[in-house]
Amino acid sequence: MLLGTAVWAPAQKGRGSRDKDRPPELEIVEFSVRRDEKVIVVDGRVRNISGKPLKGIVLFFEFLESDNKMISRMIAEVTKDVVGPGEDAAFETQTRDQSRAVFLRLDAEDGHGRFLLPDKPGPYEIE
Repeated sequence: MLLGTAVWAPAQKGRGSRDKDRPPELEIVEFSVRRDEKVIVVDGRVRNISGKPLKGIVLFFEFLESDNKMISRMIAEVTKDVVGPGEDAAFETQTRDQSRAVFLRLDAEDGHGRFLLPDKPGPYEIE
């Protein structure tokens, strides 16, 4: 299991590349987001379902208020390695608690900055 590196990015609108006609390239196999003392812990496993190798996987976690308005965004590098078709990559990362955050939505891209469409982008309720 790889530990993701958390980097804060300013809150901004969604990626805008959520193309409903395009098949997903990344399957969310396992996903958990929960509060633990003074942090929010995000972990899980993703699978490459694109049919071609992905050079690296980066996840973007968008923290949302109860009205689905984004309040912040976190970037976590899952892996820099090549993830072949059908292969999985695990991640675990944490960030300081954000009291207004109720949901989390995710986006993804490969190591070259190309948007990857996840099969279940959320939003996920923060437990």
